[in-house]
Amino acid sequence: MDWVEVFAPVVFEPYRPREWPASGSLLMDDLPFRVRDPDSGRHRIAFGVFCAMGYEAGRPKLWRLEAFTSKSQPDWDAFLGALGGAPPRVVCDNDHGLTNAVRARFPTPSCTCASGTCATR
Repeated sequence: MDWVEVFAPVVFEPYRPREWPASGSLLMDDLPFRVRDPDSGRHRIAFGVFCAMGYEAGRPKLWRLEAFTSKSQPDWDAFLGALGGAPPRVVCDNDHGLTNAVRARFPTPSCTCASGTCATR
């Protein structure tokens, strides 16, 4: 039984954020999950988990977390479009799908990337 998969959305719904943070920075990245083919021994990425973290009342807060099968701009667009509003600052790496989606969804916030320059600005 997948109790968490079945009941977590219902239990969490009243508590989930509806808007991106209105102050501070939104930190974004993804984490790939790999699986090994038992026959060949090769590894492949099965899916990635997109994550957005910010702060609320001076405390870290997980704003959004979702699994996707690719790191494409359309997947990032879906992730970013799930909440309303726009954060004043986005901090991320130079992943092209992510930075292009940030530029399209949040045209006005400042953006800081890991390399020190940002493809979105």
